[in-house]
Amino acid sequence: MRSFIDDRGIDGQVTSKRTKNSSYSHKGRKQISRDEMGSMLELCDRLDSFITQFMLVPEVTVSFGHPELMKEACTLLSLSSEDGSLPQLISYDTTFKLGDFYLSPIVMRNIKLKGNPVFPFAFLLHREKCTSHHQDFLCEIITKLGAEHMKNVPLLTDRERGIRQLSQRSSPYIPKVYHWNHILNDVSTWIKKHRRTNDPKVLKDHIALLLNSASEEEYQHNYEQCSLLWSQAFRKYFDKELKDVIPNHAARFFIQKFSAFKNDVAATNNICDSMNMVIQNESDWKEMPVDCLIHSMYHMQIFFLYEFQRAYCGLGSYALKEQFSYLHKTTGESQFPFYYPLATIVDSIKLGKPLPGNMGKTRRLQ
Repeated sequence: MRSFIDDRGIDGQVTSKRTKNSSYSHKGRKQISRDEMGSMLELCDRLDSFITQFMLVPEVTVSFGHPELMKEACTLLSLSSEDGSLPQLISYDTTFKLGDFYLSPIVMRNIKLKGNPVFPFAFLLHREKCTSHHQDFLCEIITKLGAEHMKNVPLLTDRERGIRQLSQRSSPYIPKVYHWNHILNDVSTWIKKHRRTNDPKVLKDHIALLLNSASEEEYQHNYEQCSLLWSQAFRKYFDKELKDVIPNHAARFFIQKFSAFKNDVAATNNICDSMNMVIQNESDWKEMPVDCLIHSMYHMQIFFLYEFQRAYCGLGSYALKEQFSYLHKTTGESQFPFYYPLATIVDSIKLGKPLPGNMGKTRRLQ
């Protein structure tokens, strides 16, 4: 039986010599080196359909994702559109800064498996925080997923300026939900700059109360009561930045319209936290050539594909939900390409070292 994962791999020897070259530690540079450019073109050729867009001007941006994981994402989204009770949500996070780059993963839940494990199905690698980068990337992803399947599936994002300024062209009918943690963090940042005239604990408690409002009426009542105790400066900030944002994108009464939040409003943070567990603390990461990083993300996605396939065969740490038992597969002839444990992939990136090449190696499902 032919493996559904591309088994050509990529030879790690291509990148090992360049990784030792100090020319990669150019803080703040706007373009990639000739070596990186050549290796990126080689990756485009050898990892067929993995890199979907590679732009050099006006700034370096790369969008990529394993086509089989994108196919799995489309299947999961289709299931969610047919059954509104499935707790699906899609999250786009722009908080991972890796050396000179920002890595923005788009993740979702595998709602066929118990525990609804989170996985990244596409990435955007970019040097600058720019609205157009996010807009183009999300347009590309939404086109592949099918906007008609996302009308009842919330797009969970942070409040990065590039995300907030997305035009209706990219996602006109898709409901957007903002992470509670990001809203609270934005408030904390403002408080630090204006500590003399505001009590931090009181303000944070007030924002939490507003987020937990069970109805529009309760939100308005809470706002009127809380704002009486605010400084003029904070009320001006809140009215401009959050007064309309919370009821339309974050309040309990809004998000509980969706199955993903009916029993757990903390899911606005949990999906992001789950991704953090995968990519870990970005402050620990070291400089790494762009092609090596993309190569590692390729192997990370193969790891998820492998684990999901094991689950569909009744093996591994994940298991099919009873309602999806009809998707069970046999292991008889299943063969898969060599994969790296997730911890090995993360360590390779944190240490700035490429993974060894393993072209042609396969591993029987076990």
